[in-house]
Amino acid sequence: MLASWPITVWTAVALVLVHSWAQNGTDAAATPDLATTTGTRVVKRATDQSSSITPSLTPGKSQSIYGATCAYVDTTKRFYSFGGWVTETGNRNYNVFSGSYSLDLSRTFSTSSPPFTDHGVLDGDMNGGLMQAVSLVLPNGHILIAGGRIFNSTEGTASIVNDNMYEFDPANNAVSKLSPKITDMKTTFPLRHSLMASSAVRGFNSAYIASGNSQSDRNIDVDVLYNVTASGIAVVSLSSSTKPAPREFTSLGRFNATHLVLSGGSGKAGYQNDVWMLDEGKRAWTRHPYTLLNKIDQHRMFGWQDKYVIRIGGYTVDDKYSFIEYWDASTNAATKGTVVNPGSGPLSMSEGCAVLLNDTVVYMGGRQSFDNQGHSQGVAAPPVSLLKIESAPSGGLQFRWLDSFTPPADPSTGTGSSGGGDKPKDESGSVESAGLGIGPIIGIAVGCVVAVAAVGLLLYTRRKRQQQQQQQPPQQQQQGGIIESKPEVFSASVVSDRPISLAVSTPGIQTAPGTPITSQQHLADDVLFLPPVTQPASRPTSPQPVTRQQTNLYLG
Repeated sequence: MLASWPITVWTAVALVLVHSWAQNGTDAAATPDLATTTGTRVVKRATDQSSSITPSLTPGKSQSIYGATCAYVDTTKRFYSFGGWVTETGNRNYNVFSGSYSLDLSRTFSTSSPPFTDHGVLDGDMNGGLMQAVSLVLPNGHILIAGGRIFNSTEGTASIVNDNMYEFDPANNAVSKLSPKITDMKTTFPLRHSLMASSAVRGFNSAYIASGNSQSDRNIDVDVLYNVTASGIAVVSLSSSTKPAPREFTSLGRFNATHLVLSGGSGKAGYQNDVWMLDEGKRAWTRHPYTLLNKIDQHRMFGWQDKYVIRIGGYTVDDKYSFIEYWDASTNAATKGTVVNPGSGPLSMSEGCAVLLNDTVVYMGGRQSFDNQGHSQGVAAPPVSLLKIESAPSGGLQFRWLDSFTPPADPSTGTGSSGGGDKPKDESGSVESAGLGIGPIIGIAVGCVVAVAAVGLLLYTRRKRQQQQQQQPPQQQQQGGIIESKPEVFSASVVSDRPISLAVSTPGIQTAPGTPITSQQHLADDVLFLPPVTQPASRPTSPQPVTRQQTNLYLG
């Protein structure tokens, strides 16, 4: 059934797999070692956080965070990050991070000095930091944060389930703590549950948490499913017994307004490479025919040009590691991605936050693997990495690291074209000129075709009318008297600066081929964006939020 779905749906799926994923730090001295063995390969989960808590980023230092909870808000054009572990780039000794910050994507910047803004501590009552939660961007632009784990300041101490929900208001930099709406948070709610395949964006009324590790018995993984909304967290009762096997650190993200996609994961049963789709309305899982090239966890995924599914990073037990892979829905083929300038960026990357803006993946933080083959946690990745998606000369896709970001001239396009994008760099660091992308070229070509067709239709219509008038009987012409020749008025087509689409819709927005996309559907330039379906239920009464002063970092 899934195989017969349109390609447009496929790519949206593309990334549905998109949502944020999380990291895997060790959970406890009293807990079994998190090293996972499959075959002869062992993936070691490091316990390298120190005994101190870091509340904010340090101005002037190149610091990177992994295991955070992130969201992109289109109204502010900022990429927000909450909690996680923090250290300086290239280091592997992390502190618990209790703060929050954002990256300004409305301005041009270099990856060597990203414009971060500090937003203060998420929860002053929390003795530690929040890791690997899920987020939801509400219709009002607020960010809802739920689930995840809390690590305190003592190294080796077990993490505990976060039983609070938070609402962050970007307009006044305030956080409200909401009362949880589920009674089993401290008993049966899973640890190391699903991670978001890509960062949350506005346009949805709910998020999901799937599977994870049992609190009561760390040797058991569970297959529970929770729905997260502005009203709280609720258990989902499935209508079918068919479902993914229990696992940890699987990637779960939006496919469209009605479906979600789950892929990969690890845990007691080993690493996985299967892909599943969840039908929200039917509350049923279906196994997808596509499988990942690697058995992998904590990866990011996106859809592009309504044709491709792109996976970036993750940890694996496989000998052959694909840092990037993409699946072509038109050929049903999975291909290992090629980075044309590999020396200009990380060779591996996992546990960071990622959002797709037009044809550029903005990847914030994360960790590299120690051998760059995805086999173990290594040093910190750069604070911000920019990966451009391009059409390869020989067909398919290729990827390029960028050293600077330029806001798209028209951020509402989201077509994956390179027009108005960033400046790529070659291995020597020189800047190349960005050519005209395939989207604008198609737009120009289609515009010319439409113009020629319109002129041809005009001439044909005029000639046809003249022939009809000449063929009228004489009596009709006499009865009508003198027929005045009125100039024909032709309504000109509105000139648009958007490329005309030929049976192609914006990634993540499900429309029929050629259907115009309204402006409000472009509120976020992410493949996961869809217009809100309904307004969320009213939220619990919150304490008066505390407004905090923002601090601009890396601005000089």
